[in-house]
Amino acid sequence: MRIIGQIILIAGLAAAGAGAWYGWDRLAGGEAGKASATVTPATVRPVTVELAAVTPRQLARVVEAVGTARAMDAVTVATKISGRIAELNFTPGTTVEAGRVLAALDDAAARANVAQLEAAVHEAQTQLERTRQLRQRNAVSAAEFDTRTTSLAGARAQLAAARAELADHKVVAPFSGRVGLRQVSIGAVVGPDTAITTLDDIDPIKLSFAVPETALAQLSAGQTVAARSAAYPDEAFTGRVQFIDTRIDVATRAVTVEAAVDNPDGRLKPGMFMAVTLTLDPGPDVPTIPEAAMIREGRLAYVYVAGTDGVARRRIIEPGRRQDGLIEVLKGLEPGEPVVVAGHQRLRDGAPITVATGTGAPPATAG
Repeated sequence: MRIIGQIILIAGLAAAGAGAWYGWDRLAGGEAGKASATVTPATVRPVTVELAAVTPRQLARVVEAVGTARAMDAVTVATKISGRIAELNFTPGTTVEAGRVLAALDDAAARANVAQLEAAVHEAQTQLERTRQLRQRNAVSAAEFDTRTTSLAGARAQLAAARAELADHKVVAPFSGRVGLRQVSIGAVVGPDTAITTLDDIDPIKLSFAVPETALAQLSAGQTVAARSAAYPDEAFTGRVQFIDTRIDVATRAVTVEAAVDNPDGRLKPGMFMAVTLTLDPGPDVPTIPEAAMIREGRLAYVYVAGTDGVARRRIIEPGRRQDGLIEVLKGLEPGEPVVVAGHQRLRDGAPITVATGTGAPPATAG
């Protein structure tokens, strides 16, 4: 009995399903079919749109990078010889000119040595002059005259060396720049390995950053650079490319570029991190459309093109660079074609359109 009941239940469910399918088929082929048969393009109201023509323009390529500020010239100021600091002639943070004496060592012994050698040179000159007079009377041999001549030359050489050593007691600025903090005090004994201060030429300041090798063909000296620092977030510092490295880094496949950025007030310091925007050569004109014309669906990009038949045709495109509200079109559109820039929210492929008065461009033949 249980088996018979199950058979009857299955048969009932099958009959109910067949009846439901039959009813839906009649509805789809009857009422719904009749309704769809009455929808034609002629009965669809046109969508009001605004148009813009595909226009050839120059789009400058922009490269963004991370840069580091560096001094044009930078040294750690130190002495050539060992000695005791007698003078410090600079104020930290100020600008000094090339040749300015920044520090001086105690030079009493060096000055005494120079004086002694000056006396030795004078004595050698006197002896040589006396020997010359005697030689003219053949009172001395030629060998004696040559010896006196050699002695004078030796004394003069020793004097020159002593004067150079005396000059080494003064530390001068090798170039104009801004001095840093004092690292020593007057009276301290220093040597060549002792830092007295630092000297940096930071106006203009050098900005170093890496650019991908793919942009190498468009790089050239004189191109504009805009740099921003976290210390001054609302200000862009402008400069120009001065040097492009002669080698590509094999690890990063990038080339190092150096730009000079004006820094008259010294706000930019060596070692600062900066975000760099480099504007490359624009190259030839390229087809462009307003950003509002392009529609994205996942990886697919398309626009609606207005045709001469008064309908909008969906066109898949390949977008390129973006700049100032414009998009470069690599494939899919030709210059002069009108594309919909407003009103495409209600559009579909083949929908009739009407152009808003005073906007856009005359429709062209849809592709």
